[in-house]
Amino acid sequence: MLRLERQVAAFEVYNPYSILQLSEVLSEFQIFMADRLVYSGRAVVSSLINTDIMLICEATLDEAWLDVDIFSPLNQPDRLRGEFADFLKECDKVHHILPPYKVAVADV
Repeated sequence: MLRLERQVAAFEVYNPYSILQLSEVLSEFQIFMADRLVYSGRAVVSSLINTDIMLICEATLDEAWLDVDIFSPLNQPDRLRGEFADFLKECDKVHHILPPYKVAVADV
């Protein structure tokens, strides 16, 4: 996912055999956030950019989002701590620098 708004989602498609076209209806489009389904419904392809490596697609979301109670963890402090710990683990995976890379950079 590159960008997500209430009515628009922009995402990358890496499958070269997946051919999307402008105005194509994606009838079973789903968006997951932290393994939770937050949107399930119809989306219409509104913009495409082909970069030869991937396809950047922007789709208009036609249906309502699923009711997700964002503030429910506030009423459950243990769940909030757990979700925050999971968030930090995910961030660490993305920003983790491997030791061989650190050594290579230090040598430069």
